Amino acid sequence: MTALAKDTTARRWKEPGVIVSCPVAADDTIYKGAMFVLDASGNAIPLADTAAVAAGKPKSVLVALEQADNTGGAAGDINVRGQKGVVSIATSGGSAIDATDRDRTVYALDDNTVVKAAGVTNKIPVGRLHSIEDGHYFITLRDKEDSLASGVAQAIYDHADDVGVNELVAAAPYDRSVLCVAKVTETLAGTTTTPTYEVGSVTAADALGVFNAGAQADVSGIRILQGVLPAGESLDVTVTNGTGGSEAGKVQFTAIAVPL
Repeated sequence: MTALAKDTTARRWKEPGVIVSCPVAADDTIYKGAMFVLDASGNAIPLADTAAVAAGKPKSVLVALEQADNTGGAAGDINVRGQKGVVSIATSGGSAIDATDRDRTVYALDDNTVVKAAGVTNKIPVGRLHSIEDGHYFITLRDKEDSLASGVAQAIYDHADDVGVNELVAAAPYDRSVLCVAKVTETLAGTTTTPTYEVGSVTAADALGVFNAGAQADVSGIRILQGVLPAGESLDVTVTNGTGGSEAGKVQFTAIAVPL
């Protein structure tokens, strides 16, 4: 597949989620059915496997419900409505996802295609493969607000399969802070490349602080973080694997939150 050059009606919603209206970036067009994210300024841009999109560290992925053509316009001149949830997205090529990828992270090739990590350069997560039905690949779109209104968020990465930069994210809702306790369990053995781990909020001043274990070789251990996660902020575990992809073991991230 390729990036959209016109609207598409190919999307099928398995579990439609919240609809959000977002300002569109200057001089940009988002087609109906395209995946989009917010840049560092909070403006909607088409999802793409580029360094510029990755630099914004997008936390949520949405699908456009109509075309938004802001050609020649300034940022915010128009809005686009985007929907969250579980939706069908195309996959193709040598790194196309398949049934073995269920519950694993899939990555953006463009605004119309998801693939395995090996098929992209900038490793921008779209979400996780929910199911495959009648040839349709249903993806649970990544959502910053999903995890920690209360309760437990969990995620697991298997190093042998998820080469590149992977993020496990727990996020506070936008309207209130949460008291958060997070556990990171590392079980690695026989590594030939060196993953690194960073855990911390995007807000350094009043959040959980930053844990950086640095390069890991043969590690088995548990890290605990606790503190207040401010409204709208996120606690990230970033797993950066070497290009060899021969690491054994897993990293499991569990966060428990109580609303304040």
